[in-house]
Amino acid sequence: MHQPASLQVHDDIAHIMASMDVLDVLQQQFIAAAQNDLMSRMASGETDTEAKKKKLLAGYAEELSRKRLEWQQIQVTLVAGA
Repeated sequence: MHQPASLQVHDDIAHIMASMDVLDVLQQQFIAAAQNDLMSRMASGETDTEAKKKKLLAGYAEELSRKRLEWQQIQVTLVAGA
């Protein structure tokens, strides 16, 4: 059954908004996991110097940047399919 154009546009917008929400959730999950990992490493003494801590934080930032690019590509794919 074919939907009227106004309903199709509304569905497309809802789909795009949902994909954006998923990206926010993925980012929040990554940040929470990185924070837990950092706290664990701090507690174990792995980050006993400021240099080690900065290196670890830079690694998280680099990984998050890569993941954001991946997630944006997924979002583009999802939006294109809307």
